Amino acid sequence: MSKMRSVWVATSLKQGRITLLSLICFLFVACRPGVKSTPKPTFEDAELKFSQGDVESALHEADASLQDLHDKQSEKAWRLRFLKSEILIWQGFSRDAVNLLAPMPSSVSSQSDLAAFRSVLLGSAYSNLQMFDDAEREFATAKTLNTPEVREVTCRLLLGEGRLAALHHEPARSDQMFRQAAEIAHQQNKPILEASALGNLGMLNMQQHRYAEAADWFNESIFLAQSRNAEITATRTLGNLGWAYLKMGDLDRAFESFSQAETISERHSMITDEQTWLMNAAEVQFLRRDLPEAEKSYSRSLELARSLNDRQEVIYGLHGLTRIALAKKQFPLAERYNQEAAALADAIGSQNSKLYTKLNSANKAFATAQYIVANQLFQEVVSDAGDDISMKAEALDGLGETEDKLKQPELADKHYRSAIAVLDKERKSLGREEFELSYPTNAKDAYNAYIRFLMDRGRSNDAFAVAELHRAKTLTEGLELQGGFSRQALSVADTQRAASRQHRVILAYWLGPEQSYLWVCRPDGSQVFVLPGEDQIGAMVERHHERLAGSFKSQNADYTDGQELYKVLIGPAERWITPEARITIIPDGVLCGLNFETLIVASPKPHYWIEDVFISNANSTALLSTGGHSILRPSARPNKTLLLIGDPKAPQYYQPLAHAGDEIRLIRGHFSSEQETVISGPDATPTAYFNAKPETFSFIHFVAHGTASRVSPLDSAVVLSQDGSSFNLYARDIAKMKLNARLVTVSACDSAGSRIYSSEGLVGLSWAFLRAGAHQVLAALWDVDDTSTPRLMNNFYSGIAEGEDPGVALRAAKLELLRSQTIYAKPYYWGPFVLYEGAVTEER
Repeated sequence: MSKMRSVWVATSLKQGRITLLSLICFLFVACRPGVKSTPKPTFEDAELKFSQGDVESALHEADASLQDLHDKQSEKAWRLRFLKSEILIWQGFSRDAVNLLAPMPSSVSSQSDLAAFRSVLLGSAYSNLQMFDDAEREFATAKTLNTPEVREVTCRLLLGEGRLAALHHEPARSDQMFRQAAEIAHQQNKPILEASALGNLGMLNMQQHRYAEAADWFNESIFLAQSRNAEITATRTLGNLGWAYLKMGDLDRAFESFSQAETISERHSMITDEQTWLMNAAEVQFLRRDLPEAEKSYSRSLELARSLNDRQEVIYGLHGLTRIALAKKQFPLAERYNQEAAALADAIGSQNSKLYTKLNSANKAFATAQYIVANQLFQEVVSDAGDDISMKAEALDGLGETEDKLKQPELADKHYRSAIAVLDKERKSLGREEFELSYPTNAKDAYNAYIRFLMDRGRSNDAFAVAELHRAKTLTEGLELQGGFSRQALSVADTQRAASRQHRVILAYWLGPEQSYLWVCRPDGSQVFVLPGEDQIGAMVERHHERLAGSFKSQNADYTDGQELYKVLIGPAERWITPEARITIIPDGVLCGLNFETLIVASPKPHYWIEDVFISNANSTALLSTGGHSILRPSARPNKTLLLIGDPKAPQYYQPLAHAGDEIRLIRGHFSSEQETVISGPDATPTAYFNAKPETFSFIHFVAHGTASRVSPLDSAVVLSQDGSSFNLYARDIAKMKLNARLVTVSACDSAGSRIYSSEGLVGLSWAFLRAGAHQVLAALWDVDDTSTPRLMNNFYSGIAEGEDPGVALRAAKLELLRSQTIYAKPYYWGPFVLYEGAVTEER
């Protein structure tokens, strides 16, 4: 269950404090010559500190200024009250702000602009307190009092009314008000006020489940706020941006945004915001199955919500703790939390919260074998979920599980498929590749449940088809696969035919929470095997990686973990794998970061698996199956052999690649000058790559540093010479250029990427080149060594120049290092490079 907890930027006029208050004072001097307003310096200090995020100091200064004033009902005193009330609203103490804004004396209220400002503040405070009738009354009053020339008060009023319209589910009216506020702020050159309007447009889009558009508005708002050092405005929007990422399945970026927003909010005593972002960070921790940390975060957030007497936030905290108690099978505790949440939801009339307590009750009923009760509750949730996709999908999954327990497999199958269809429809609605990549992270649980259901019924071929339906959707959709190929029609038989046609054995993995699966597809048959759960396999992979890194320094090889992994992952299929067989791995989850060549075969004596077979990786069998061929555009057929780009003049903070020139020289030696285009040194820029028309080359090779962005994988880059303001050839730009290259080699650190998505696999530079249409990509899983890599690449291209298949040439080059009886025999030197299969053509 994911429950939206985000903060409207205009909740309490959370921006432009210096700008608004100073402008009002200035206008009164201009419009009413007899009135002078020169507040004490401490008042100006309070404004400044508040705008910069020093909330505690601002409150102290405002209190001190009020104490110094003899007349507590003077205009000066009320300006200080306005400032203090804004601070209180920011901190989450809206009730205190209402009390502070008690009726103004007639001598002050007669000044319409001041009275209008007071009503705007009251309207915002009442909105926070969910006293919507009172909020509407105050905004209406502000409208009648406001002087049109005071544009900032008009802007703030539009923001308050726009938020209220959104809370009343009037998106068109809300959108109009926010856009009008943004336009006024832009015309008046008030970037902080404009940032608030843009942030609220983001919130409005998020309310309508348009998360990609919301992220755009949020990023623009953050940029404007940060440009004026308005940290608290930027922080609030940063947290909202985290929610947009969370809804799109990008857990890393979501958690980073929430954590930053929570830390800054705590520093500035913004208790309401601190509680909100802490709650959302807990949501990410729960999705990551980090239950101990999630429980800590939910408990702390609940404590803050209780201190604020915010019943809705208390409900959200109780929801989170209920789910954790259910996951830990602490059913009495789960019931206690859920009953309290249900009572509060009834008290405040929150239908959505009541529905989530019903979903929790359904999950508890299922966990305690009350299947008929659970079935009825899940049906009610599906019926009432409306456009809450996450809730509907979870309830449909629950229906599938309960129908299964109630011996209704046909109905169970129907509900599982419905859950997947609902999630996939929302993925496609995102309309942007960057977010379509991450979204299936949210769908993995639905696929796990359905695959487990099918496997338990002996329907392993159907389970395989469902697993493949989840894989590499964005990659294969972007490649424009032809030949009438349908993802829904993919089957074990399709994959077996591909194995027969290409003379290979295909090992396709699916990692599930309780048990995983391996499908072995070969020319003469297929089998499926049950493997340990994802956590167990993940721990083994991590230990193996630690051994590989340790072997760099150790003189003695330790084969323990490599042998254990081989036994688990390859052992079941070993009888069908002959010496020198061609193996293609379809990995899943943590296996995407594993080079299977480094696994250890125990007999006749311990040795690396690469010594027995040829190994490559693929993101999906869809790239290998009949009909899964990329379109060769006749006008763009490769007519040149090699594009070699590298040895750039990289930024000073990158360590020089002393042997990059050697690598370029050695590779050039295998091709004639008329066959190759070489771009190096200062000329090796991102623009130079595109200007070279890479779509016309059969082989493309980079010798440079690489960056792998885990937070934003499409921002992974080949680091080249400076081109304008950038050194980086980004993955997102690479993916847009259509290629027909037989092979792209990225001789750079982490060029395969460092971010694993549940459906797409490892996403980074290798994914981008595959997405562009490269038939094969050679990329690195970890840092590559500048001294050994030229030697490996020289041997690799020697084989290619002699007509060898890249897979054959690569294995020979690696074995030359492995058998060299030098330090380069260690897998640290030859193991990072992995060959990835793309969408091939019949001509290959």
